[in-house]
Amino acid sequence: MKTDILKKLKRKETLQGIGILILCLFSLYSVYLVVRTAAYSTFLIDDFKNRSSFRNFEWHGISSYFSYLIRSFRRGFFTQQGAYFPRFITLFRVKELTSRGALALSIDMMINAGLFYLTFILLLYTFMKKRIGSFSYSVIFISVIIFALTAFQVYDEIYYWMAAAGIYSYPLSCVLISLILILQYRQRPHVWQLIAAGIFGFLGMGGVLMIPAAGCSIMLLILIYDLLKERKTDKGSLIMFFVYLAGALLNVAAPGNYKRQARVTGLPNILEPELIATETADGGEAAAASSGSSPGILSRLFGAVKTTVLQYEARIVYYLGETCLILLLILLLIVGIALFRKGIRIERAYLIVSICALFVPFIVTFPVSFGYGSMEFPSRCQFVFDLCFYLTTFNLAVQAGIFIGSRIENREILFSLITLLSVICVVLISVDGFSIYDIKTRQMREDLRNHIYQDHHDACFAVYDYMDAHTGEDVVIEAEDFPEPIRNFRNFWMSAYNYDHYINTNVAKYYGLKSVIVHIPEEEQE
Repeated sequence: MKTDILKKLKRKETLQGIGILILCLFSLYSVYLVVRTAAYSTFLIDDFKNRSSFRNFEWHGISSYFSYLIRSFRRGFFTQQGAYFPRFITLFRVKELTSRGALALSIDMMINAGLFYLTFILLLYTFMKKRIGSFSYSVIFISVIIFALTAFQVYDEIYYWMAAAGIYSYPLSCVLISLILILQYRQRPHVWQLIAAGIFGFLGMGGVLMIPAAGCSIMLLILIYDLLKERKTDKGSLIMFFVYLAGALLNVAAPGNYKRQARVTGLPNILEPELIATETADGGEAAAASSGSSPGILSRLFGAVKTTVLQYEARIVYYLGETCLILLLILLLIVGIALFRKGIRIERAYLIVSICALFVPFIVTFPVSFGYGSMEFPSRCQFVFDLCFYLTTFNLAVQAGIFIGSRIENREILFSLITLLSVICVVLISVDGFSIYDIKTRQMREDLRNHIYQDHHDACFAVYDYMDAHTGEDVVIEAEDFPEPIRNFRNFWMSAYNYDHYINTNVAKYYGLKSVIVHIPEEEQE
């Protein structure tokens, strides 16, 4: 009898181990596909403008670098935006990309995607190991989030656009590294961890304003948790909060943020309400006197709050209509019930913080709503929103499962509930409108096997080489020679109707052309 029980337990552990191994391999393969496709990134939009700025830079020792760094920071801080992180790395990135081209871009974008997923997985594992102490359930939770981030949507501006990587994903990776070090410091304090966390955290706060909004929110939640649980705050965490806050305030205070907002919205600059800034065709700035009838700062703030709520609603509609989010939430609810059976209990302080964390997606969206003054919400912004949304809602789903487990003492009723939830999962797989063919990583694999990414990459660089060989000329690229756009990718584009389009003028400036345009035969024009 005892031998039979031991055999059953061993068989159960073996099956569980196989299941966890499959989840690990599936998640790693999904990440691999994202990193692999990032290798076929091409130069886009602002990349040409940035490369033009650095193309003639000559290295004359470390002093020349810092001199250029200061000039670059001052120019960006006062005219463009407060995101200071790119100023620290852009010179090396763009100089290398300018001299080595395709190979350097591939390496850079692979590092960008790989670094994010590496730090993200390490952060989740570090946290889950301390929180629940179960490797198996940690893998399940991480795999669900990785699936959501890679299967539902391709964040093309994050993985395939060099300029966006410098102000979104690279700073975000720095924040993730900082949080890993903070968690380690809270478990086994070492001064070097705090110093390193401060450096990476401050760098991370130099991304677009969504990043410092997320970072400061997380640090505030950590402090709230400490206050609720211990009635005091951890000194190291408090120091890190002020480091994050200092970086965020430096970012927010930049006059360039408000000049850029004025250019985008056409409204008066908050710091100079008597002027309205407009963007010229070449990306420059022109100023005109304000009519005095524009909305005030409070009106804009309330408008941004309203837009933030509408953005949140739009994303919920997207989740419910185009993903299997409900299925994942039910799966994590079952995980929570199973964790209760393993001895994990509801912690009041953590539950309160988990509920408060639901506001983080609102907080990170507000700077976008305020900055654009519209419902514009590109994929780079959706990426940060989705990351925060998945983390907060998935975490709460697990907490809800633990709570349900604590309220149902009868094992038969609990087993019946799990069975019912499992049946619902099976039904949702059949009717939720999201099928295996909609999984983006599956589409990536198919396009890689068919050489879609590879051929598109070669076609783009053939166009770059053609323009580089015709310096000083008016260049016309025939539509049949211009790369066709491909799915799940950030595609290279130039105007076929306007020589003075922002992208065309920046491309022409970089390659030293008089002008450049794509020619579409009249019979093919819409």
